[in-house]
Amino acid sequence: MEVKVLVVEDNIIFNKILCKKLEDLSSVFQESGKSIKIISETTAAEAEEAIKTEKPHISILDYLFDDDSGDDRTGVELLELIVSGDEQAKVVMISKEHDNEVKTDAKELGARYLISKDNQLMAMGQLDVAIREFMLEL
Repeated sequence: MEVKVLVVEDNIIFNKILCKKLEDLSSVFQESGKSIKIISETTAAEAEEAIKTEKPHISILDYLFDDDSGDDRTGVELLELIVSGDEQAKVVMISKEHDNEVKTDAKELGARYLISKDNQLMAMGQLDVAIREFMLEL
């Protein structure tokens, strides 16, 4: 089974770190017949198109985007789009924002994990746990 994982992160370096982590995890699941197809996007518009065309099994969404195009949507709005098509969506929200409103919005809308970018080592550990859990559910 090919598991499609959408990564939406506007910081190119952090996007590459997330994708590398997914590549590393992909080898763990090869024995069980699962592979990971990584779909990497950096803007809300690209992500929306990927959500509609690729129908990802797992999504990793940044909360805020630095988008020069004037598109001011957030990861929460992408989350709403994802869960409108799949109420059991497997979504991780990644954010520097620590206020309770962000956490509440993301959790209420269906994000199963909310990971802080402040400590990248800890974030990668939490992402590892989330992806392993999601892959076992598929």
